[in-house]
Amino acid sequence: MSLASEKTQMENEILNIISGGMTEPRMVIIGCGGAGASIVGRMGEHFRGVPRIAINTDMTGLRLAEADRKICIGKGITFKGDSGGFIEVAEKCAKLAQDDIRSCLISKDVAFIVAGFGGGTGTGIAPMVADMAKGLDMVTFGICILPFSAESSRREMAEDSVEKLRQVTDSTITLDNDALLKFGEDVKLDKAFRIMDKMVVKIIKDVTDTMGRSYMAALANEIIAYQSEMELAPYGSAGFSDSDIATMVNAPMTPMAYPQPSDQNLVEMGGLFQRF
Repeated sequence: MSLASEKTQMENEILNIISGGMTEPRMVIIGCGGAGASIVGRMGEHFRGVPRIAINTDMTGLRLAEADRKICIGKGITFKGDSGGFIEVAEKCAKLAQDDIRSCLISKDVAFIVAGFGGGTGTGIAPMVADMAKGLDMVTFGICILPFSAESSRREMAEDSVEKLRQVTDSTITLDNDALLKFGEDVKLDKAFRIMDKMVVKIIKDVTDTMGRSYMAALANEIIAYQSEMELAPYGSAGFSDSDIATMVNAPMTPMAYPQPSDQNLVEMGGLFQRF
């Protein structure tokens, strides 16, 4: 057996032992504001076992959203209503609720933060939630939906705010409502928005699938490298036992950075979204 073939066999043996979910990244999906909370609430069947968090100042909107946990922020400021389109109000509300928000992020590895930009709440709190996640050393993805170009003032506000989100995430992906116009007048608006929901789901699935495979492969390679350095079972040997691998898995290893998805993976779907 060649050296490369034996290494591949070793990787497969390791992955068979350490698979089962224990080493896969632990994710959380967070919907910010009315649009973000609604989108996250409609994706439950696609991400079973992944916590979905809805954060909003508007209690009425939260009641309508389906989520594993709902956080109504700024009750003493907006009195459970919306932020009135004021980003500064939403930011103040999020700051006061930062302990509650962080409690949803603890012990997680990856955060997907979904928000509709152009209003007050989602635009204001999404960057703050992302910053909290980064402060906990999480890999952080922002997914923001831009309003239609016809909504000129909201559109301008949204585009100006994307950079703020980009600065505190590992990757920021934008979905443009204008892309829905290509489906024509035959498609009702509510159905068009469901198409947007599917785009968000596909982005998260594609990223997590790639990340999970890369994470497991990187872990296997690191174990093999550690084993080789310690001369526990050189490639020329007949293999290694489960107890050898268990020893290596439990041994201290250098921290690994999660792999980042390529730009190409994020824009292959007909130009519907764009990475900044």
